[in-house]
Amino acid sequence: MNWWRFQFCGQVGNKGDEADEQSYFGGVAFMELVQCVELPFLGPGICEGVKQEAMKFMEEAEQLILASNGSQFAFGESFLLAKGIQLTDRELLRSAGPYGLGAAISQKLLSGSDSALQLAAWSALHFYWQSHFTSKSSAGEAAQLGFFPYIPQCDGLGNWEPTQCYESTGHCWCVDERGRYVMDSLVSRSAELPKCQTSCQRSRANALISSWRQSGAKLDTSTADLFIPSCLETGEYTVLQRSDTDIWCVDPASGKIFQRGSKDLDGNPECPSFCNMLKSKVVSGEAARGDIPQCEGDEGSFSAVQCSQDQESCWCVFGNGEEVPGTRVNGARPECASPQCALPFGASAVANGAVLCENIPGQDPSIQQCQLVCRQGFHSATPSTSSQCDARQRRWVSAAPLLQACQKLQLFQMVQAQTHFQLRLPPEKTCSSDYSGLLQAFQIFILDELKARGLCHLQVNAFGKTGSVSMCDDSTVYVECLSVDRLGVNITWRTQLENIPTASLPDLHDIENAIVGENLIGAFIKEIKDGVFLLHLDSKQFLADSVIDFPRDEEFDLSPRVQLGCRSGFRRISSSGKAGPNSQGCVVCPPGSYFQDDECIPCPLGYYQYQTGHSFCIKCPVGKTTYSYGAISADHCVTPCQSSEQGLQCDEDGQYRPSQQDPATKKSLCVDSFGAALDWTETEDLLTDEQCLVLRKFERVPASNLIYGSEEAQILQSQSFGGDLQNTYLQCISGCEREDACGFATVAPAGTEVLCELYSAAEANFNCTTSGLVQGVLGNPSATGISGLSCLLRVRNPGGDALMVFLKRGQEFSSSGLKAFERTGFQNVLSGVYRSLVLPAAGASQTDAGLLCRQECSRDSCCDGFILSQLLLDAGTILCSLLSSPDVLICNAKGWSPTPTSAMGEMCKGVSYDEKEKRFSFTIGGQVFSGTSQLMEEAERNFTSFQEIYLWRDSDMATRMKTSLCEAAALETKDDLVLSDSTNDLFYLMDNSQIQSDQNYSLPYQQYWVFRQKYSAEEALLWCLTRCAQEEEFCRMADLQSATDQYFVCTLYPETQICDSSINQIPGNCATVLPWQPQTLYHKIVTLKSSVKSFYTRVPFQKVTEISVRNKTDMSRKAVSDGFFECERWCDADPCCTGFGFFNDSQLSGGKIVCVTLNSLGIQTCAEEARSAWHISNCTSPDAEVKIHPFGWYQKPADLKSTIPNLCPSVNLPFRPESEYMDAWQPLNVSSVLLDSSISHFEVVHISRDISNDFSTARDFCLSACSKNQSCSVVTLEIQPSAIRCIFYPDTQMCAHGLQGHSCWVLLKEPATYIYRRQDLLLPISESDSTPRVYIPSHGYLMGKSQVIQVGSGWRNISQFLGIPYAAPPLGERRFSAPEPLAWRESWDATEPRAACWQPGDGEAPPQSVSEDCLYLHIFVPDTTVKNMSVLLFFHNGGSYSAEEGKTTLDGSYLAAIGNVIVVMANYRVGVFGFLSTGSAEARGNAGLWDQLAALRWVQQNIASFGGDAGRVSLGAARGGADVASAHLLTDTAGTGLFRRLLLMGGSAFSPASIITTRRAQTQAEALAEDVGCPSSTSEEIVACLRQLPARVLNDAQTKLLAISGPFQYWGPVIDGIYLREPLAKALQRPWLRKVDLLIGSAQQDGLISRAKAIKKFEESQGRANSKTAFYQALQNSLGGEESNSFIEDAATWYYSLEHSTDDYSSFSRALENATRDQFITCPIINMASYWAAASQGNIFMYHVPESSSQSSSGQEFLLDVQYAFGLPFYPKYEVQFTEEEKGLSLKIMQYISNFINSGNPNYLHSFSRRMLGVMPAWPMYLSSDDGDNYKEFTASLPTLKGLKKADCSFWSDYIKRLKASTGSASGGEPSAENSSGETPSEVTSLESQPLGDEVAYSR
Repeated sequence: MNWWRFQFCGQVGNKGDEADEQSYFGGVAFMELVQCVELPFLGPGICEGVKQEAMKFMEEAEQLILASNGSQFAFGESFLLAKGIQLTDRELLRSAGPYGLGAAISQKLLSGSDSALQLAAWSALHFYWQSHFTSKSSAGEAAQLGFFPYIPQCDGLGNWEPTQCYESTGHCWCVDERGRYVMDSLVSRSAELPKCQTSCQRSRANALISSWRQSGAKLDTSTADLFIPSCLETGEYTVLQRSDTDIWCVDPASGKIFQRGSKDLDGNPECPSFCNMLKSKVVSGEAARGDIPQCEGDEGSFSAVQCSQDQESCWCVFGNGEEVPGTRVNGARPECASPQCALPFGASAVANGAVLCENIPGQDPSIQQCQLVCRQGFHSATPSTSSQCDARQRRWVSAAPLLQACQKLQLFQMVQAQTHFQLRLPPEKTCSSDYSGLLQAFQIFILDELKARGLCHLQVNAFGKTGSVSMCDDSTVYVECLSVDRLGVNITWRTQLENIPTASLPDLHDIENAIVGENLIGAFIKEIKDGVFLLHLDSKQFLADSVIDFPRDEEFDLSPRVQLGCRSGFRRISSSGKAGPNSQGCVVCPPGSYFQDDECIPCPLGYYQYQTGHSFCIKCPVGKTTYSYGAISADHCVTPCQSSEQGLQCDEDGQYRPSQQDPATKKSLCVDSFGAALDWTETEDLLTDEQCLVLRKFERVPASNLIYGSEEAQILQSQSFGGDLQNTYLQCISGCEREDACGFATVAPAGTEVLCELYSAAEANFNCTTSGLVQGVLGNPSATGISGLSCLLRVRNPGGDALMVFLKRGQEFSSSGLKAFERTGFQNVLSGVYRSLVLPAAGASQTDAGLLCRQECSRDSCCDGFILSQLLLDAGTILCSLLSSPDVLICNAKGWSPTPTSAMGEMCKGVSYDEKEKRFSFTIGGQVFSGTSQLMEEAERNFTSFQEIYLWRDSDMATRMKTSLCEAAALETKDDLVLSDSTNDLFYLMDNSQIQSDQNYSLPYQQYWVFRQKYSAEEALLWCLTRCAQEEEFCRMADLQSATDQYFVCTLYPETQICDSSINQIPGNCATVLPWQPQTLYHKIVTLKSSVKSFYTRVPFQKVTEISVRNKTDMSRKAVSDGFFECERWCDADPCCTGFGFFNDSQLSGGKIVCVTLNSLGIQTCAEEARSAWHISNCTSPDAEVKIHPFGWYQKPADLKSTIPNLCPSVNLPFRPESEYMDAWQPLNVSSVLLDSSISHFEVVHISRDISNDFSTARDFCLSACSKNQSCSVVTLEIQPSAIRCIFYPDTQMCAHGLQGHSCWVLLKEPATYIYRRQDLLLPISESDSTPRVYIPSHGYLMGKSQVIQVGSGWRNISQFLGIPYAAPPLGERRFSAPEPLAWRESWDATEPRAACWQPGDGEAPPQSVSEDCLYLHIFVPDTTVKNMSVLLFFHNGGSYSAEEGKTTLDGSYLAAIGNVIVVMANYRVGVFGFLSTGSAEARGNAGLWDQLAALRWVQQNIASFGGDAGRVSLGAARGGADVASAHLLTDTAGTGLFRRLLLMGGSAFSPASIITTRRAQTQAEALAEDVGCPSSTSEEIVACLRQLPARVLNDAQTKLLAISGPFQYWGPVIDGIYLREPLAKALQRPWLRKVDLLIGSAQQDGLISRAKAIKKFEESQGRANSKTAFYQALQNSLGGEESNSFIEDAATWYYSLEHSTDDYSSFSRALENATRDQFITCPIINMASYWAAASQGNIFMYHVPESSSQSSSGQEFLLDVQYAFGLPFYPKYEVQFTEEEKGLSLKIMQYISNFINSGNPNYLHSFSRRMLGVMPAWPMYLSSDDGDNYKEFTASLPTLKGLKKADCSFWSDYIKRLKASTGSASGGEPSAENSSGETPSEVTSLESQPLGDEVAYSR
């Protein structure tokens, strides 16, 4: 019952009347249904018009139904019954009753075309359905939605939404701006909407892909008026469009041109705003819109409130003028204010929506209440759409609106149904809380039981095959305790709608039926009710209660429990109130949000999400956060500086600039790294960043912290400076900064000078005192808490001096003093801490804490150093831990972090946090500190902001007396490494000479200082090796250096070996490179695991380049399988191994077997899969040989590769390609791509991710590789786990042409994310001053002209080169001779056509139209980016001359534009000029054939200069020219590759009159000589005399002779022994060198009489009227061939009714035309097709043009096939003579013919693709079998028919042949062996000649 949903189609025809009888019922393809929503273009709002029609129809139907509601009988049912149509009860959802309507729907309803039938059926169905639903409320959502009709989806301006969907069936498709279906866009129930283009995007794609452009001008369009449209991100046109020379202002929706643009005062192009343009159109009455738009401001944007002209209703609008849904009010003005607060992240607008605000009366007037509203068809993905804006502070009070919240409403994606039943427990079992552990088990058991009983799958049938859809998943069953003896079980069946094939269950109502019906839920309910659903567990039975909770309508399988839903990542939108079409569905969670609990939630502060539908947001990098919710991009993560509102400047990393300027006071000052001002640095002078970096290291000490007049204070140096205080203090501080021993500097005035004193950092200058001591803080008994710390500085100056003191911020203590300390670069120690001091950061600076630490350590004889730490604990805590006899320093700040799982890793990580206990703990120097705190994960990550070990430089720990005091301090800790001597066995000592050191080599390492007082040299080595063994993935080598007399340095390295990449030398040159020279370097012995960890996949490429070799091993001594297994394990053992090569290398001596492990698999080319003939890589080299299994390249799975960054040696692509390649590439949108798996021309290259982790590197590499090959046009890239997959294609563009517009796509073999198409392939036609120029080697420049043509709404530029000489003029002595080359130099004007060659009947023609100097060709080149276009060389001398019309010629521009081919039209000599033959050397004949050969050779040599492909030339000709052209097939030319395809329109070499005999040629020459009065004694004299005569005299004479002769007396090709060497029969028996594709056809309007029209006209003008009778007689005599007799003529007279009476001359003429056409034209064409197909000499296709009335309407010289093939209906001159239908037919025929030129097959545009255009009916090949004689009929619907003229042609081939055999020849003439039509060439036995070549082609 699919048809009724489209009921309005029948209502909406072209004029609103009933549509034609194309039934939109029953089994009609979905697309036909969709196409019925066309309306004439009304400007904006066309969709709305169609929608109104549909809604109106539905309302009418509703009213009719309501009217009949009083009865039991639906309105219209009686009407159906009267028509003999019955609907079944089941279809009507009505219980069987006494209605007696048992019959099924009759075929009549399905094939009816009456709109009354539609209305009646729809109303009848609706009547019963609606009453059924309302009476029982029994249907689920699916069934209710399943009964909605399809309603067009329009945007807020009334235009068509590019994507249309139909809820009931789940189909979505694309439409163009007029609602027409876009080819190949239909998807059904797909999770992905089709990628639909707006009008602008489509136009732009057409321009970029195929150079179809838009035009700004309506009349006299030139190249300069064409433009490539530019589009906004929303897909609308930008109002301002530019061509090369002009500016246009257009309608954003349709692209229609409003007016020309202008330039502003600065010369920049500008357009009025769209609002102003619209206003002027409405005011001037040009636009059909009712209301005058109100515009505001200088910008001329739409006023926020728009009102109708009568001011009765007002509404809000979006920026584009579209009405905001739900804002229209009557008699008042709505609130449409914009928020006073800026949208977050600098956005100018909310996508597909707007934020409208109002002030709430009675509330704070400065608070705006704002609401997010979405465009029609869009819904907010977030539940909350309101927000508040504080207009005074310009800040959002609540969360700001989510920028991309408005998302397109999509169809429902899931269907589910839920039921509940109870399981009874056996008596001894009870359900209680301790039973809960078993509930999980029950869920699994019940699910298994459902599966076992087949209750988890929905059976579906599609196309005769049965399939099943899974309806269960892990969450299907939920079990809970209901009571002591009962379990409650919920079962939810669910599946994604895309899993249910549309073919089996077409709409939602069917799906509900299937789920509720007896196959699934119905069967389950039956089992429950019958009491057979039970579980067997533990030998006990658990029986289901027979009561089940599932309301359903059993009669019709409906249930309200069936619900529709959305997939994860989508929010369900339900309609408020009555659900109507397109009001509910799913919206995807937008960027800036994450999906949780069925809702989309904006990302919190500090997080962002750039993709749709994700279940999480991404955390900002450390040190950055977002300043608003809902961040969409990593760019929204900012540093505190970037988000600060103080107006401070940031550097390029986003950190505070050290020097800042106060904008108000213009003073300079320094700030610290947190942005806090260092007030004491403020100055009038300018401070530099460098100066402030120095000043940052100091703090100004207040007077209260000084001890004045201290004599013991140590001064390093004293210096006086002249000048002001400001400069001096800077100099003084800089001096202290440079001096390591300096602790602080003082600056004081001394008379006129300034005194600067640098004080030592020794303890003597400081005095730190503590207060408020507490023992045992932070859970550690040896930790002392200090609440107060005061560090005073001793200065010598007496108090009260104007003294400034600057203290160096602590951390640098390498000073002199009691003990000198130095920073180590380490952060922790395994053990050695014996006492700790804990200070609050608020009460002590880090500098003071450092001073205290140093003071404490200096005073303690056991202390060897200290650890200073700053922690994020309780608003900042500083920890000072004193060290005694440390054992091993760990956590080197520059080194690599240890494995987190090791004890050392735990210590280096910082803090561990127990969520449950809310306890934290951390270890410093073996001491554990712990406490409770509400630590956030943020604090956990950055728990330690600073930690550093300072060691006493001259420690005596190695020699110190072992005092019990110090020992006690050191003994409290434990060592973490268990040392075992066996560890030594895991390593071997390396030879240092094999190791290279390179200081610039960056390599991750781990470093430890191992102290001698704890470890001997042997123990230190063992410790180092044990540590290496623990770091299983990281460490391969360990180096122990004896650094100082206090400690050893242990350094751990990963494997660093890299080998040369030649596979031949084994082991080859493999070097180990380290950043510094080792002392004793040990290497871990690699032990191969017994099994293989990874499954290695073979790399399906033959050639791998740019590899990085890790190791090479000779496997020759092992069995191949063992060697392979070992190679896999070698790669397993190396975390940096990404794959390996395993080779049986024949190039090696003795054919070694080699295993090469790789650090990178480089670039992989030459795929092993079926290689296409087209490729850009060189795959012939020896290293690309196919490797026999198991030899080849193998790859480790991406998830097993090392995740440690920087662990492996970096490898890079060998070059950075020039960036100019990028300019030549245009990225394409996915919507301009069609997938075509049949493409056979492509090449795949993989670039390993390890050499191109930066995507742009791989992209540039691929684009530059393609740029180097001129046939490569398209590159796609896809990021895969281990490689970037790059595919190269030749030009794969494909266009569908229509009268309204074109759609162009690029075909791809497989989907890809990044698609690039080359734009630089512009032809070598240089466009200087829009004059195309082409250089012809050894001649010079051809100067052509640019011509713009229009097809439908598309425009294209064609470069035309007219009148190019391909041979010297055949004048004087060259008359009748073969053509000779012409030498021209410098330049040739090819802007005007030259004269055509003489044809019989051209007597009146002026010399500029017709001349003997005629060997010229015209070339038509479409504007394109394709380099190698196919070429059609078409021989045609134009129509015959007439005084009114002149000479009609064919323009190749239209075929060139539609087919993207180069069309070459060439003249050649015909008649006596081209084929006069006397049989002697003076005139051998066939000059016209030699002309064609010369043109073919010219094209072969020069077409590449125009962008053509000399290897893809098709040869074509029409009528008599086709006879001549087909003669080339019988010569050696066919094998030379001068042409590959042949297009013959109304002629063939099989015509009986195609070749004349030598004898006949001589007779004709003598007759001609006699007629013009030339002596005819010898052939020399004849030719010499004929060469002297004017061409016009010769032409008149040949016209006169032809007027009274038949087809055998025409000048045509002869067998001259040079070019044509043998008769047809022999020629066809020769072996063929190459295949030639053939497209051949005939027209019913053709005929020998119609071809002789011009001759007849000429004869009448000469006053010779009686020649007509003689001509007819000659034709009649020719019937049956040259050797005809009276029997044969009688038979033909009888068959074609040729008895003529004087009164009915026209019917005799028609009959004679039919007879001669069949014998000389049509039947030979069919014979040629049959022979070609039987001999399979190439593809063969045939067409026929039947009689047609339209031929007369155009009054054209050319027959319809030629008119259509060359686009005559589009020539401006003839356009008005053709109907739209004929223009559409011409478009399709041009597409067929250009496809044939391109691929040799009219169905396919490319020889390497089987993709057909949906709009083109398939054209089957002509096959020689009886059943295969298909041909295409050139009429509107392009039907395929069979058996063209079967009876007529069998008359000639069978009957006449037998008659001839039985009667013999009656002519008694010369023995000629013409091949009468129908004899297959193999039956022909020829003695002397075989007629072939031209037939009666008076005009060619």
